[in-house]
Amino acid sequence: MKILLNRLLLALCLFPAAWPAIAQNASAPGEVRVAVSDDSAAARSAAIETGVVRMITRLTGDPAVGDSLIGQRLQEQADRFVEGFSYRRLETESETETEDAADAQRLELALQLDEPALREALVRAGVRVWPSELPTVLVWLALERDGERQLLDASAAAALAPGLRSLAAERGIRVFFPLLDLADRQTLTYVDVAAGFTEPIREASKRYNADLVLAGRLQRDATGYVRSRWIGLGEEASRGRWQAAGPSVEAVVEDMVPRIARRLRRAYAFLPDLDARRRLEVEVRGVTDLSALDALQRRLGAIAGVQRARVTGVAADRVTLSLALQVDSERVLAALADDPRLAESGSGWRWQP
Repeated sequence: MKILLNRLLLALCLFPAAWPAIAQNASAPGEVRVAVSDDSAAARSAAIETGVVRMITRLTGDPAVGDSLIGQRLQEQADRFVEGFSYRRLETESETETEDAADAQRLELALQLDEPALREALVRAGVRVWPSELPTVLVWLALERDGERQLLDASAAAALAPGLRSLAAERGIRVFFPLLDLADRQTLTYVDVAAGFTEPIREASKRYNADLVLAGRLQRDATGYVRSRWIGLGEEASRGRWQAAGPSVEAVVEDMVPRIARRLRRAYAFLPDLDARRRLEVEVRGVTDLSALDALQRRLGAIAGVQRARVTGVAADRVTLSLALQVDSERVLAALADDPRLAESGSGWRWQP
């Protein structure tokens, strides 16, 4: 039975198409959707240029890239990056009871763009891009309103700031909120987040493996005006504190996106070596099932400078992987040594889920 499992693991790893798709974002890689007034060639041409700008913004985390020299050049050549497109009609809420049914629909152009080609064009122009595994941000929200204080779970936080995740996704950043289940509640309280106590926030956030953790205290007065205090926690002892205010919770939270993007770009955006052919073989023990193997591959692929992590061998709970590098191997080895889910074991590592 163990031999059969090992062969199954190896087959699934050597042939990635056999893996089920894992949705990381609202749209698939390379896909951009743009609202259009009609299906004319002129409207489509303008939408394709807009789509290219949105894609290069997603690849870099920098909304100004569209106005740069390379951004303008890519817009001029936008058609060559289109791999396919389709139109979709989306239902919208009618503003009046007499509104025509056709007017209650919004036309959208779904574009499939050549993301690798756009990425390469940006890099050759000296523009830093995100690693293949996009950066993640965990957001804890402590809300005080109408005399009540509460730590918000994922559904409540998403309802309070519905645009935060989509705004961050436009810059290639994945934002998510905590489950606030029993494990979270045993580790973290409203007071911890409201006061910005770093240790309990870090401890509660470990299970989510986010690149950046934000914790904010939001105080809303009777008029709806909101004052907030924030703490941002990055790698190791890295942290920052600031205050913000605005007319609503949604406005205050969504105003965090530019600050988040700047901080993450400093830490993670890089210039890959497009001509690199370096490889690093690593051996990891403690990989007992497909779920652990998938998590390990995604973890290794998220390291800055690792272009791809490919499984080359499976034996019992030991997996051998070949990492395609775009930076010096010493930098990747240092990242492996610092990873809390990898413990050095002999000549390799042990996976610690």
